[in-house]
Amino acid sequence: MKPDIRQFNFYQNHNVFTGSYGKRNFRIVPNDSLEVSIWEQPVCSDLAEAVIKKEFPLTQEGFDKMSEWLEYELEKN
Repeated sequence: MKPDIRQFNFYQNHNVFTGSYGKRNFRIVPNDSLEVSIWEQPVCSDLAEAVIKKEFPLTQEGFDKMSEWLEYELEKN
C-alpha cells in the first residue's frame, strides 16, 4: 500500500503537504527542491524532530523518485 500524496502539480504550486503512514509521519515542502522529512513522534510537523530528511529536484522526475523513496522509507518499519 502506498502513502497518500498529491500529484506533482500540487507541489509545483508551492503547496506544503503533511501525512502519515502507520506510525510514521511525513512532510513535503516545495521550495527550490522537494524537501521531505519523516518522523515518528506523535506531534505535528512544527514540533517534530525529523528522523530522516532528503531533497529531490522540483521536477516530475524528482517527484517520481521522491514518491518511490518515500514509499520505501515508510514501509521499512
